[in-house]
Amino acid sequence: MKRKTVVLSAVLVVLMFLAGCGKPFHKQLDEALTAGNYQAAADIIDSEKTKPKENIYSEKNEMLYYMDKGAVLQVLKQYEESCGLMTKADELVDKLYTKSALDETAAFLSNDLSIKYRGEDFESVMLSIISMLNYMYQGDYEKCAVESRKVNNKLKYFEAEYGDKAIYTEDPLARYLAGFCYEASGDYNDAYIDYKLAAAACERYENVYGVSVPDIMKSSVLSMAEANRFADDVAEYTGKWGAVDYTKREALADNSEVLLVIYDGLPAYKVEDKNFLTGIALPKYQKRQGWLEDVQVTCSEKACPVELVQDQGAIAYKNLETKNGIMMLKGVGRGVAKEIMKALPMGALFVGEERADTRCWRTIPSRFHLVRIKLAPGTHEIKVLLKAAEGDKLHTDREEIITTELSKGRKKVYPVYAF
Repeated sequence: MKRKTVVLSAVLVVLMFLAGCGKPFHKQLDEALTAGNYQAAADIIDSEKTKPKENIYSEKNEMLYYMDKGAVLQVLKQYEESCGLMTKADELVDKLYTKSALDETAAFLSNDLSIKYRGEDFESVMLSIISMLNYMYQGDYEKCAVESRKVNNKLKYFEAEYGDKAIYTEDPLARYLAGFCYEASGDYNDAYIDYKLAAAACERYENVYGVSVPDIMKSSVLSMAEANRFADDVAEYTGKWGAVDYTKREALADNSEVLLVIYDGLPAYKVEDKNFLTGIALPKYQKRQGWLEDVQVTCSEKACPVELVQDQGAIAYKNLETKNGIMMLKGVGRGVAKEIMKALPMGALFVGEERADTRCWRTIPSRFHLVRIKLAPGTHEIKVLLKAAEGDKLHTDREEIITTELSKGRKKVYPVYAF
């Protein structure tokens, strides 16, 4: 029976490749992810990388391979391999921040596609988020905490780099996951710090990213404030948020919980936006809506609230919008330099076409939802109903059942993928 399943899977992959002949690479990848054929998505990525000619993952785009393949490996539960690729990507980011003068000159006379891709700021943080989740799914909260400290360093760097112009200097999801890991490890002080940062980030960015402070964050902040005996803080937050249900200090040691992380929809992607008057080409993000119209989670017939915690598409859009102001000035200077170069003998040979850099991470979700469920020790069955929007021809309603066994005070984290 197992051999028959393997053969059928292989046939499916072959049929997908045959059906994909003539289709652009990203169209094939999107279709595989949308259909939930994650092994096919991994194979499509590897196939592209091995093409002998210039391809999506050529030397200048090495970062994209680590990103795309690493995120898909997570879905395939190959957590260690996924972390390995995230680490390689992180190392490459550090290396590429020391820019090559030759590359910069080539880009100035051509376009930013001449430079090795080092990722957007939020993509750099997402590398750590993917690694943190890999560790959380394995129950390794210590390694998750180590990774969360990398997030802290990255965010501080962005704040120092851009100063008052900085938009993306905090990440609510990364901070909340860090807080959860510290709480699961019994480190209530560090958990409180990260939960507070997560809530403060939502408050700060609500008008920018459209996500207000979810109740899951409010209850976590209050729970850890009381656990640390910060009575004034409890009073302050209760006064600001009103009545919020949270786990009291005396119940924390015995508190068993499940955290569900729901990946919703395909990510925003970059397209070229060319100004025909100036000739300047800038990238812009094309947002895609998550396909989930609704998510219903129940355990022992009891409904569990599902909350949107992060809209990656909104973050991507605003992050790039801020950078495009700088890129516009660079484009004007580049245009002048190109005209001067063209006036020189043979100079036109060194001038490249004006094109926007539309490279981006294509295998992360559009949105993240979280569900936190308090449970008694023992075996539990959690039902997750994923409901598609009416008229959606690409998706149908789908139910997933997660069976978990919890010991006293134990916390477990599970993913639900709805690309």
